[in-house]
Amino acid sequence: MWFDRSSCAPCAQGLARAPLTLSLALVVFTALAGVAAPACGQTVSMGAPAWLGGVVVLVVLHLQRLLQTGRKVYLLYVAAACAGAWALQELGPTRFAMPLDGAISLATAQMLFVVVLVAAAWWLTEREQQQAARASQAQIAHNETQRSALETLQATEIALEAKVSQRTHELHLAVQQIEALSAQDGLTSVANRRRFDEMLKVEWGRAARSRQPLSIALIDVDWFTQFNARYGHESGDACLCKLARVLESGVMRSGDLIARFSGSAFVLLAPNTDENGILSIANYLCQEVLRLALPHQDTPCGRVSISIGVATVKTQQSLASNALVLRAQAALASAKAQGRNRAVAN
Repeated sequence: MWFDRSSCAPCAQGLARAPLTLSLALVVFTALAGVAAPACGQTVSMGAPAWLGGVVVLVVLHLQRLLQTGRKVYLLYVAAACAGAWALQELGPTRFAMPLDGAISLATAQMLFVVVLVAAAWWLTEREQQQAARASQAQIAHNETQRSALETLQATEIALEAKVSQRTHELHLAVQQIEALSAQDGLTSVANRRRFDEMLKVEWGRAARSRQPLSIALIDVDWFTQFNARYGHESGDACLCKLARVLESGVMRSGDLIARFSGSAFVLLAPNTDENGILSIANYLCQEVLRLALPHQDTPCGRVSISIGVATVKTQQSLASNALVLRAQAALASAKAQGRNRAVAN
């Protein structure tokens, strides 16, 4: 377009309100004429008090400034137009100045005045409605933007919660793995000494509550120092790993625990097992190690063997948990003194 509509809006609004101002001027003029004419010795024919009409239109115009909404403005403009036409009627042809009176009749002037003022009222009303529609569209667009932003925020929050949940699960698994590694012997993959000490305290308390026996078997490889000296430390590590597998397979119950106690020593924790039961298990493990047939030239039998010391505690005995370990160590020393490759109870 060759012109800016927004820049013309103030001018158009002023032109639309011009007939309203003219209507007010005509009514006020009529009211003043009605008051001043008797003082000049003249008479003016009026169907109603002109001054009252002027006051009414003034009040209407002030109300118009307070009621700038929709069709109410339109009705106020129509009322002002009728008041202006009435003022023209009150002036009459004798008081209508030339050349307007010679150009058009009074009725035509009244009709044109009303049409112009009603058209101005319609234009202003439509303009206000368009402004209200644009404001409504802007509000809808603003609400849509806020809704879109809220949906984006909610989607981001859901994705963040899912990621946090995944990371929490991964962290939980990592903690479990760390705990498992911290309780596992790095070489043989059986439980370590720390795990054994923890489980011994747990099973000790459980045995005291359930009034059941608790047994341990302390296992040591015979002449292991000589084995390392002859075959090397790598062969010694491989030997310990093979022995650990045999000891694990020899323990059939899920409640039993095989752990590495020290360098070449292992320990078996056997809850709910009396002395005869732990001795039977110990003798079986001695036989299984011999069946491996791992060569060891520094032993009487020429193969790797183990010595085992076992100890059992009953509920009526008031002992500390480490006392059970000391008794098993004493039994192991006795097994070695008796020639090794055997199980001895204490």
